[in-house]
Amino acid sequence: MEFWGVNVSAGKPSIVQPERGKLVHISQVALGKVNNKKMDKSVHLSLKINGENYIIGSLSAEGRSQMMLDLVFQKEFELSHDWKDGIVSFIGYTTNNDAVNVVRGDDFVGNSDDSESADDLLGNSSDARPMDSDNSEDSRDSGDSSDA
Repeated sequence: MEFWGVNVSAGKPSIVQPERGKLVHISQVALGKVNNKKMDKSVHLSLKINGENYIIGSLSAEGRSQMMLDLVFQKEFELSHDWKDGIVSFIGYTTNNDAVNVVRGDDFVGNSDDSESADDLLGNSSDARPMDSDNSEDSRDSGDSSDA
């Protein structure tokens, strides 16, 4: 886990691209230095992901100048705000994305100490057999046959 943060300036959205195999977790957002404590409106915090825009919160100098978040991203996103007088700081941390352990063809991409193959994980091993009433362990392993 490593600290992560970005200061978003007025009118300049910040595009964030998480590193491959990493997640970005945003846990807090705060207004930068506020010179005019009598802001006449809230600062709307925006997120753009997959071409969609979302308002993720509002801040104000008098009421709430910071807030907690719990947002996790594994692909590119964009942060912005509508405050004309300063910056907004988004902070949190990056961590390894354990969900990146995916199967691609015959290769298992994951931790190097994983001893299971992709086939083992998918149940495609050579000794895998479908289980049904005609093919159960008991009927195959019984020594006596009713056909004899």
